[in-house]
Amino acid sequence: MSKKLALAIAGSLSLAISPLGAKAASYDALCGNVNCNVSVTADEFITPSGGISRDQITSWNQGGQGATTSIGTGIATTIIFGVPGLIGFLAKNYDYRFTISYADGAGNPAIQEIRFVNNKPAVNFAYDMSRLTGLASGQRSEKSIALMNEKKAAEAEKARIASLDCGKVLKQYNCSWDMYLSANPSVATWAASYPSMANVEKARLGAVD
Repeated sequence: MSKKLALAIAGSLSLAISPLGAKAASYDALCGNVNCNVSVTADEFITPSGGISRDQITSWNQGGQGATTSIGTGIATTIIFGVPGLIGFLAKNYDYRFTISYADGAGNPAIQEIRFVNNKPAVNFAYDMSRLTGLASGQRSEKSIALMNEKKAAEAEKARIASLDCGKVLKQYNCSWDMYLSANPSVATWAASYPSMANVEKARLGAVD
């Protein structure tokens, strides 16, 4: 191996395994067939449409067609064997595709796809995604999935409460007058002192009990 080639490989290794700092690692990529810029920081993956936090990401995957080597294999051999593991990345590669699965603001599953047409940014991006998420390609984050399910359940509960046919003040209590009084002692005292007025207010609010 020539000295020039060895230095190039060593430089690529140093760049690929450097830890994420406060400054974002920025990449020119393809979002669909459109040029775009994406970034990976210590806390989130940033796309032209917004940021996706580490806790939102449920998994990420790398693949593609026309590649003569595998990024995953290259990373593994680099970690195991050091610099020689990067030699495979010097082969010609044509189309690397990354799919980031995450939960949107409502807890619904969503994906972001990006592409690279050469190997150097693809290798570095794979490292940065591993460091950001703590996940290998194809591995699922059970914590993020649990958070996604909790958020979906919370959004569903909000929608259910909003659909209840009662006054706004009772909706968070499932339209229950008794639950409302239990949560508001001062109102309960008033209702006990003026039962006829309380019954009128109860009917006006559309309580179910």
